Parts: sequence; C-alpha cells; structure tokens
Amino acid sequence: MKGLSIFVFIFILIGCAGKGMQKEIREKEQVSMVENLDVILKRLEREGNLDAIIELYQQRQEDFRNSEMLLYVINAFFNKNRYEDVIKVLENKQDFFKKGLGHIDKISKLIGISYYKIGNYEQAQRFFEVAKNNSYDEDIILYLSLIYLKKSQYSNALIITSSLPEGKRELTQGLIQMEMKNWQRALQLFEKIKIYSERVQLYKAYCYFMLGDLDRAEKIINDLHLEKDFHSNLIKAILLVERGYVKKGIEILESLKVDGDERLNEIVNQNLGIIYNLYLAEKKR
Repeated sequence: MKGLSIFVFIFILIGCAGKGMQKEIREKEQVSMVENLDVILKRLEREGNLDAIIELYQQRQEDFRNSEMLLYVINAFFNKNRYEDVIKVLENKQDFFKKGLGHIDKISKLIGISYYKIGNYEQAQRFFEVAKNNSYDEDIILYLSLIYLKKSQYSNALIITSSLPEGKRELTQGLIQMEMKNWQRALQLFEKIKIYSERVQLYKAYCYFMLGDLDRAEKIINDLHLEKDFHSNLIKAILLVERGYVKKGIEILESLKVDGDERLNEIVNQNLGIIYNLYLAEKKR
C-alpha cells in the first residue's frame, strides 16, 4: 500500500509538474508571438506597408500589448487619414491607456490631431494638453492655439504661442492679432520677422488695406509680382474696387474661382457678395 501510495503521490506530482510545464510553454509561446509581432511591425513600417500593419492589428488585436505596437497601428491609421479608426484604437485599449504607457507624447499628439480633424475640439485639447505636458512640440502649440482661437480665447492663444521660437512666434501672434482685428499690432509683429517671406508681405498688405493705407498695400502687392497667387489677386481685386475700378476688380475675383474647390470659391463669393451689395447700393443713391 505504501508503494502504491508513493506511486500515486509521484504520479500526482508529475501531473502537476506537467501542467506547470504546459502553462510555462504556453506563456513562452505567447511571449515569442509578441516578440515576433514586434519584428514584423518594424519591417512593415520600414517598407511603408501601412495596410498590412492595419490588417495585422485587426487579426491580432489581443497581441498588441505595449505602446510600441500601438504606435505602429496608430501611425498606420493616421497616415491613411483614417482618424476615426485612430480614436477606436484608444477606445479598444482604454484599460491599457489608463495604466500609463511609453510614447505617451507621440500617441496623445496623434489622437489629439485625429479628434481635431473630425471637429471634436474638446477631446483634441485634452490629448494635446497631455502631449504638451510630456514633451515640447511646436505642432501641439499651434494646434492648441487654433483651438483657443475657435473658442475666441485670444489671450490663451497669445500666451501659449509665446514659447515658439523667434520668427514663428511673431508670425503666429501676428495672425492671432489679425483674427482679433488689431491690424496695427499685427503689422508691428510682422515687421519683426527677419527672414523675408512673400506670405508675410501679403499679410502686411492686408493689414495696410484694413488700416485704410491703400498706397502701401498696393505697393506691396505690385512689388511681389505674384500673378498666379490666389491671396495676392484677392487683395489686388479688393484694392481695385476701393479705387473705384469695380468692374476690373470683379473680373479678377471671378477668375479666381476653381472647379471643385469649395473653400476658395466660398471666399471669392463672399467678397463678390459684399462688392455687389455695396455697388448696387451706391448705384441706387
């Protein structure tokens, strides 16, 4: 009986050991699969094969267990302009994100931009704030300033952009001042920019126009010789109308319309509407 008991005892021990070994093997296999997945993801990203990364994520979501892997798939969705799918990765991995993870600045930035692109500015701001608190990134500063402008929080926009490097700071804050209709202050900021830029010259021309200094605005536009530039021609058309050359101004505006470009055409039509209203009102007097 003792021999039998010892045999049974040994058999039980071997059985337990066998189960323990099987569990250990399974865990090692899982670790190996995750390690292999990491190698595959690196290769696919190097090859620029975004679709394969996305397909791999859809097939093996449960194996995406670290921030490195999540960054691969978030990058893939983001670079395909699939912003809602970027956000779904966050939703599917909520618990993982709550625990904290590496690459928090990069991941938060991409999720923030994705929310911004779909018009959810509150969520975008939340993730941009997280990214900003973990690293300095000029893009994040600019996106946050845009959100503040949308909320008419001009002082916040000016405060946050004060950390931008020289040149970018004056340009961004000049544009904020234009949004606030502080044309003189905007001009002062643009004048501080040392590197010549045609775009900045156009901003200055518009500020002079809004301040009623048509001569200076016209001189800047004529000196630029940007015959095919939309904004240059837009200002030129408005200047012509202000000078009394209404018909010529309208002709230039009509020529700026582009098939399929709703945003530019809307700007043209808004200006045409203002001109027609003013011109017709003038004729009726």
